[in-house]
Amino acid sequence: MEPEERTEKLLEACELLKKAYVMIDEALYMSGMETRGKKLLDSLDGYISSNNDSGSIPNIIADIESANADPCWTLPYVSVKHFNGKNI
Repeated sequence: MEPEERTEKLLEACELLKKAYVMIDEALYMSGMETRGKKLLDSLDGYISSNNDSGSIPNIIADIESANADPCWTLPYVSVKHFNGKNI
């Protein structure tokens, strides 16, 4: 599977999780179980939008998009031949 397809599937999964979030929130509204659902909703929100969690969908997408790029530590800071130039 190509990286673009993987990204598309993850974005679709993110949209489905957003719908699930809204449905769960609506179902638990005024049910007396809002506090129990809060933990679930917080977890879903973390998967949908967290920039700090390595398992969140945005971070996984970012990893997939940068997977083919060389890691930053393998790139020279400057060109050996052209020390005034940009990265090779």
